[in-house]
Amino acid sequence: SAKYLSSFHEILQDKTRMLFFTSCLVFSSIGIGAIAYKILFAELVGWKANLLNALSYMIGMLGLLYIYYRGISVDIKLSLIVLYLPVGMISLCYIVYRYIKLYHVKTTKSHYIAILRRSSGFFLFTLLSIVVLQTDYMVISQRLTPADIVQYTVTMKIFGLVFFIYTAILQALWPICAELRVKQQWKKLNKMIGVNILLGSLYVVGCTIFIYLFKEQIFSVIAKDINYQVSILSFMLIGIYFCIRVWCDTYAMLLQSMNYLKILWILVPLQAIIGGIAQWYFSSTLGISGVLLGLIISFALTVFWGLPLTYLIKANKG
Repeated sequence: SAKYLSSFHEILQDKTRMLFFTSCLVFSSIGIGAIAYKILFAELVGWKANLLNALSYMIGMLGLLYIYYRGISVDIKLSLIVLYLPVGMISLCYIVYRYIKLYHVKTTKSHYIAILRRSSGFFLFTLLSIVVLQTDYMVISQRLTPADIVQYTVTMKIFGLVFFIYTAILQALWPICAELRVKQQWKKLNKMIGVNILLGSLYVVGCTIFIYLFKEQIFSVIAKDINYQVSILSFMLIGIYFCIRVWCDTYAMLLQSMNYLKILWILVPLQAIIGGIAQWYFSSTLGISGVLLGLIISFALTVFWGLPLTYLIKANKG
């Protein structure tokens, strides 16, 4: 992590090195366990996935509250495990349960090959998306001060929680959109998508205003020892960025439900290059706002227009 987290290289030594390693293990388990929720959404019972996810976080929070009110002395590493371990374990247990339940089902090599062929495109797109969505953290680790990195990270995590709700809605809509596409009900599909984008954008704008008005109170709860100085310009750029994400993620979901990923393979790497260059350039003069501006530019020049255009072409062909 010395090169990637250069601003924190001296901090990530000795005891904090073990904290970093523990964090990687915990969040890796959460990522693997999230496959369980994909299964539930595919079976049109996404409410079960949301229920399990909410329950797991509630258990973790109750664990922390128990430690706090009992006056038990724990370090940050154990606190991290108490909070997030239920999130990973519950979803992993569900995967094991599904495997045991279907263990008697006979499969052949052709089944696995078919699954790998179908999933390879989505796997590649996921890897490319990770690069795009993590470019900002690569840049801030090199260009911003530790204080700015903390402020940026906490702010984006708060907005990430807000956007998670919209992402959950998209996951629930995925099988419905696929069904409407198969039935050639394009008018109904387009209307549903239009309403979804409008409401999603209004939701982001409303949450942005709320978070800005109560930023000091919200930030004091999450990171009380940090002096919070994110400007109104940064908040405006964050709101614009997530509104763009509503638009782009919706059309990305549509194209994935149509099993059409070629345009994503082309645009997403280009987006990563543009985003990296723009963020690196603007962050030197604008700091946090420069990173956000670079993100917006990378989306605006690529997927913002490329994805809806591709969808319209595919829809007109039927």
